Amino acid sequence: MRKDYNKKNAKFISTIDKVLFVIATIAIFALIIPKSIDADTELKRVFDIVDWVLTAIFILIYYVKWGSKRFNISYLRSNWQEFLIIFLFFILPLPFLHTASISNYFIDESVMAKLFIISNILLNSARLWQRVTKTYLQSSLLIAISFLLLILIGTGFLLLPGATLSTDKIRTIDALFIATSSTCLSGLTIVDTGSYFTRFGQITILSLIQIGGIGLVIIVAFFSLLLGNGFGLKESFIISEVFGTKAGSKASSVVALTIMLVFALEFMGFLILYFAWAKPYDLGNGSAIYYSLFHSISAFCNSGFTLFNDSYISFRGDIIFNITISFLIFLGGIGFVAMIDIIRSKVFRRASLLLHTKLVLTVTLSLIILGYGCILITEWHNSLYELSVSEKFMSAFFLSLTSRTAGFTTINLSELTFATQFLLMFLMFIGASPTGTGGGIKTSTFGVFICYIWSILKGEVSTNAFRRSINIDNVRNALLLIVISAIIISFFGFLLILTEEGESIDILFNLFSAFNNVGFAVSPIKDMTDFGKVILIIAMFIGRVGPLTIVLAVSQFGYPRKKIAYEYPEEDIIVG
Repeated sequence: MRKDYNKKNAKFISTIDKVLFVIATIAIFALIIPKSIDADTELKRVFDIVDWVLTAIFILIYYVKWGSKRFNISYLRSNWQEFLIIFLFFILPLPFLHTASISNYFIDESVMAKLFIISNILLNSARLWQRVTKTYLQSSLLIAISFLLLILIGTGFLLLPGATLSTDKIRTIDALFIATSSTCLSGLTIVDTGSYFTRFGQITILSLIQIGGIGLVIIVAFFSLLLGNGFGLKESFIISEVFGTKAGSKASSVVALTIMLVFALEFMGFLILYFAWAKPYDLGNGSAIYYSLFHSISAFCNSGFTLFNDSYISFRGDIIFNITISFLIFLGGIGFVAMIDIIRSKVFRRASLLLHTKLVLTVTLSLIILGYGCILITEWHNSLYELSVSEKFMSAFFLSLTSRTAGFTTINLSELTFATQFLLMFLMFIGASPTGTGGGIKTSTFGVFICYIWSILKGEVSTNAFRRSINIDNVRNALLLIVISAIIISFFGFLLILTEEGESIDILFNLFSAFNNVGFAVSPIKDMTDFGKVILIIAMFIGRVGPLTIVLAVSQFGYPRKKIAYEYPEEDIIVG
C-alpha cells in the first residue's frame, strides 16, 4: 500500500513539475513582451496583474507539492530555496505594508512579483540542469543543445515587434543569423546594430553575447551552486568537458571563479570606457553607461558587435580606448583555464604555469607579433597610408590582435591588399585559445601541431614542448581537429562559390570569419542569398561549439562504440 502511494505521489510530482515548466515559460514571455512593445499604461497594468497571477500560481504549486508530502519537514529541508524566496519577497515585507496601500504594493510596485518570477525561473533552470545531467546524454551533446537552445530563444526575442526600429518586421532568416552570430560570438551582422535595433533588441543581442561567451552550461551550473546544490559526478564531468581539463572535485570552484573573473574584468573595462567616453565624446551619463557596458562585454567576449556603424574606425587615435579594448580582447581570448592558472601561479605563487598556459601564451604572443609586422609591411602604403605614424602602429596592432578572435577593426577592410586578406584568413583559422571566448582551431591546437612537426624534424619519438612530453591523445585530437576544420571550410567554400556572386576570395574570407567566429566581412552579408546565410549560420554554430564536439554529439545517435579486444595484422602504405 505504501509502495503504491509513493508511486502515485512521484507521478503527481512529475506532472506538477511539467506544469511548473510551462508556467515558467509563460512567465518569461510575460516579463519580456511589455519591454519589447510600446505599451500604454493600461496594457502595462494588465501585464502587472499577469505577473501577480503567475506569482500566486508559483506559490500555490509549491504548497501543493509540499502537501503531497503531507507537509513533511524533511521535504521543507530539501527544498528550502523555494520557501526562502517566498519568505524574502512576501513574508518579510509584511510589517512594512502599512506604509503603502495594498493596491500600490500588488500592482504599482509589481517589481516584487517580477523579481520573484525571475528567482523562480533561475531556481527551476538550476534544477532542470541537475535532472538533465542525470540522463544518458553525453556531455558533448548537452553542450551543443545548450547553444542551439540559446540561439532559438534569441531568434524568438529578435522577432518580437519591439526589437527593431524599422517598420518592416525583420525576416526570420535574418533574426536567426544575428542570434547565431551573437551567441557564437561571430560578430557578423546583416544590419547596423546601433541604428536598426531598439534598446530592447540591443540588450537581447548583448545578453546572447554574454551567455554565449561564458556558456549556458556554466551559467546554469553557477546558479545551481548559488542555490546550495553541489555537483555530482556527472555534473563535474560535464564541467571538465567544457573546460577541457580534469576539474573533478574542483569543478564547483572552477565555475565560481570563472564567473567572478568574467564579471570583474568586464566591470573594470566598463569603468575605464565610461571615464574615457563620458566627457571627451560628449555622451550623456545614461548613454555613456550603456555604451561602456555594451562594448566592455562585447570586447571581453570577442563578439565583434558594436553600436557604431564603422566599428571602431572613429576611435583609432584614442590610446586609452585602444589599450582597454585590446586588453579585454586578449584576456577573453586566452581562455579561462589560462587566466586562472596565471592567477594561481603568478599572484598566489602556488605552482608553476601549466604546459597548456605556456603554449597558449607563446603562440598567442607570437601570432600577434607576426601579424603586426606583416600588416605594417603590406598596408603601410595602402590602407594605412593617410594615417599618422602613431595611428598606423596602433591600427596595425589592433587588426593583428582582433583578426584571430574579435572582429573589431579601426581600418576599412575593403581597402586591404590580397596578401593581408590571406594573412588574416590564416590568423582567423588559428583563432583564440580553448575555454576562451573566441573561435578557430585554437592556439593550443596550432601549438601542438608545430611541436609535433618540430619533434619529427628533430627525430624525437614523442612530441615535446617546454621540457614536457605532450600526451599522444592531445596530438591526435589536434591533428584531427585541423583536418576536420579544413574539410568543413573546403566543403562550405565550394557551396558558397557556386551560389554566391562576387570575388571568390571575398566569399572565402567571409566564410573563414564565420567558421572561426571572428566577425570580419569584406563584402556585405545582407547581399548573400538565403542559402548562403544558412551555410554561414551552420559554419558559425560548428565553429563555436567545436568540430570535435559536434562529431562526438552526432556519434551518439550512431552505432554504440565497441571495445575491440584484437588487432589486425600490420602492413605498410607508401606515403608522400
